[in-house]
Amino acid sequence: MSADNKQVKQKDKRLCRNVLIHGKCKNEHKGCEYNHDISQFNDEQRKMMIEKKKTKELSEISKTVNAQEFYPQFSVAEQDFNTEEFYQPEYQQEQSYPYMYYENEYPEMVQQMTSFGINQVDYNHSQLDMYFMHTLSQVPRHPLQYHLYYSSSPSVGSSAPNQKSIQHFFIPDDLREFLLRKNEAMLQVADTANEHPRQLPSQVHTYHTLVPLEQHSDKESPMFGYVTSVYKAVRSVDGKMYVLKRIENYLVGNEATISRIEKWQSVRHPALVSVYEAFTTKAFGDTSLVLVYDYHPLSKTLAEKFLDKEAKPVPEPVLWSFICQITAAVKVVHHAKLAVRTLDPTKILVSQTSRVRLNCIGLLDILSHDSTKPLVHLQHEDLWNFGQMILVLSCGSFSALHNMQISMDFVTRNYSNDLKSVILYLLSSPTNFKTIDDVVTMIAPKMLVEVGTHLHSEDKLEDTLQGELENGRLVRLMCKLGFINERPEFDRDPTWAETGDRYLLKLFRDYVFHQVSENGNPVIDMAHVLSCLNKLDAGIDEKIMLSSRDEQSCIIVTYRELKNCVDGTFKELLKRKEKF
Repeated sequence: MSADNKQVKQKDKRLCRNVLIHGKCKNEHKGCEYNHDISQFNDEQRKMMIEKKKTKELSEISKTVNAQEFYPQFSVAEQDFNTEEFYQPEYQQEQSYPYMYYENEYPEMVQQMTSFGINQVDYNHSQLDMYFMHTLSQVPRHPLQYHLYYSSSPSVGSSAPNQKSIQHFFIPDDLREFLLRKNEAMLQVADTANEHPRQLPSQVHTYHTLVPLEQHSDKESPMFGYVTSVYKAVRSVDGKMYVLKRIENYLVGNEATISRIEKWQSVRHPALVSVYEAFTTKAFGDTSLVLVYDYHPLSKTLAEKFLDKEAKPVPEPVLWSFICQITAAVKVVHHAKLAVRTLDPTKILVSQTSRVRLNCIGLLDILSHDSTKPLVHLQHEDLWNFGQMILVLSCGSFSALHNMQISMDFVTRNYSNDLKSVILYLLSSPTNFKTIDDVVTMIAPKMLVEVGTHLHSEDKLEDTLQGELENGRLVRLMCKLGFINERPEFDRDPTWAETGDRYLLKLFRDYVFHQVSENGNPVIDMAHVLSCLNKLDAGIDEKIMLSSRDEQSCIIVTYRELKNCVDGTFKELLKRKEKF
């Protein structure tokens, strides 16, 4: 019998009832004489067959998890819903691809980016540094949309202890914005459109991707006596950000001069900007001395923040915090038999969280290597400069040093006697017994207050970190569900995601995210989502009822059984991955 006659005879036979009821026949290739070809039916009839197949499989799943099977007495299809009434899109958001394009798929985008002067480049990644940051300055830079993070509404009345807003589950708005701004500053690259007056080298020693951190000036620094410039750079060895402090046109006499920085490499303190190395280079077109420091983004000097044209006296609590931090750093330096020598408002950095750090440490040791001043004299100068800095911040102007008597009268009227005593001691005549330890003794009560403040801040950050730890746990769980749900094909089975435990997880996904109200409106309940995901991750014995989308069948399962489904299915994916 020919193949065509066999197909005609197959069509003349009645369709197998197993295909009509269950969607398939297990005896199709074992001698069943009925017709199993469903290509002769229309799409609506095929859809009904597939739904019957899912209902049958859902009934089999209910037996495996020892759950009760429930069939509702009514169907949603019996009610007349107007879907257009509930779905009326008000706007369409345009999609943009700012950094990546394909010429064949997005010709309009290619034309638009070409108008900015950007051409498609074939990079050889094998020849690029693994930490290299490309300068794509021609691409329009889009600032971070901070306004998209809405704050909590002002409370009208006192809420119950068990009532929590959505902001309670996530990082506070001010801390999130501060961290985002720091990340944005760290990832900033040089803007070649507004190029630096002097061409920057592509690499200096083991550092690349240089970005100027201050406006270049040809004037000599009053403290150092040389023209200086500051850059942010990436180190090829570890990929971290560092600050390069450059001294232009400096000739080093011998290697022993640079080796002075080795004493500072072992000095570490939270109130010090750590120094790592010093070297000379001709990459800038001259003989420059470069010192490498830690990079603290978004930091300003005390002079920039408190001593500008509209400066006001620093509040006493803030001033005491600065004094305690600087005193602790100076004590560490002096006990290491070194001197700071840069205690000046223009050389001390302050962050948005009122953290101060002594900057440019060790630089004057190299520049004035031929100095014959004894260490005790240099340490006394530190105490004198420390007192002058406190007086300047108290009066809010550098002119406070021009008339010390008037400045001290201002301090007497506006600040406590304890602060006045500290200033007078630091500005007193140096003696052999005058050390930083005496200052520590004088401000000991304020030190205790400062320690308590930092401990409270640490507890607050730890509590925030604990909340983010829980969010990270839920993200990992959602990633597992994302790998499983709606997978088009697995192991050459296009119905894998719609059968077995995977279909049960699909119903759970609908239970968590796709619930609707009595009026057909979507239910957006974050508390419900977080509660369900936490229970699933813990695998508790609480029971929930899952129903199919046509509401023709329901199943009752526990979170423990659902967790076993997630773990088993995810392990199945991992085993398949390891085979290849």
